[in-house]
Amino acid sequence: MLLGRDNYMWTYIYAVPECFCWYLVKLPDTGAIATMGNTGLGWGWEGEFCTVGAGDGWITSEFFRQYGEHYGEEGFDILGHVYQQTQTSYIHNFKDFTLPECWWYPDTGWDAIDQQAVEQWVLLGDPSLKIGGYP
Repeated sequence: MLLGRDNYMWTYIYAVPECFCWYLVKLPDTGAIATMGNTGLGWGWEGEFCTVGAGDGWITSEFFRQYGEHYGEEGFDILGHVYQQTQTSYIHNFKDFTLPECWWYPDTGWDAIDQQAVEQWVLLGDPSLKIGGYP
């Protein structure tokens, strides 16, 4: 949202035609084979709630928790499986979840922030990739 000639909302950034994750994948001769992250505006909490509150901070951390917690189990070395478990875990965790009252935003349970966190946190790349590579 443009507020003035050089004053933009959403932490003062310009709108760009592609997300950071896609930029990493498409780099010529050096790009990533897969990335995960927000394809739009990511939401998060501040302070003590940054990794326990709804939004981007939780879902990003949850991917690594899922991988680490299930390391060695069948299927948890496949990128798409861990990604799917992360999405499922977010939905199960936040469908009825509310944070204690926050000074700047009351969390009323599943809302547009939760929906956006799940919809915009995408896997760009081949979901059948084996994490850590093949022997």
